[in-house]
Amino acid sequence: MKKLLFTLLLSTSLYAQEKATDLISAHINVLGVGANYEKAITDKITILGNLNYSTINFTGSDDGLDMDFTVKLGLEGRYYYNFDRRSSKGKSTLNNSANFIGLKFDYYTDWLSTYQGMGKDDDFAKLVVNYGIKRNFAKKFFMNSILEQEFL
Repeated sequence: MKKLLFTLLLSTSLYAQEKATDLISAHINVLGVGANYEKAITDKITILGNLNYSTINFTGSDDGLDMDFTVKLGLEGRYYYNFDRRSSKGKSTLNNSANFIGLKFDYYTDWLSTYQGMGKDDDFAKLVVNYGIKRNFAKKFFMNSILEQEFL
């Protein structure tokens, strides 16, 4: 019985994570496809770089939906503020599963753009403050829910 208890305690501690880790991810959704690399800078701060082919214009009319796509490059700093609280409650923090606040810079290019209003000089950038919740499921997958406020 003692060996079984020790084995269970050891196996659960092997999967515990109380600080931010490096992640490489790919995503596919209704609004586009992309790849991310998240690098841990400290125990609670990460830098996330991404490359996306995503929608910039989404309109509906009687004829149907119209979506225009372009390439987006992004760089985001994230502060995960509740690792300790989640760990103390026995909740998973695997793959940086925690709440965060961030500052994001997105650069939209005209490379491979389907937007007809996009010309050679129509590249643009956004600076965004965001709040997000990241949750892990099935060990290799995670979900982000993000609220953003653009100010540039």
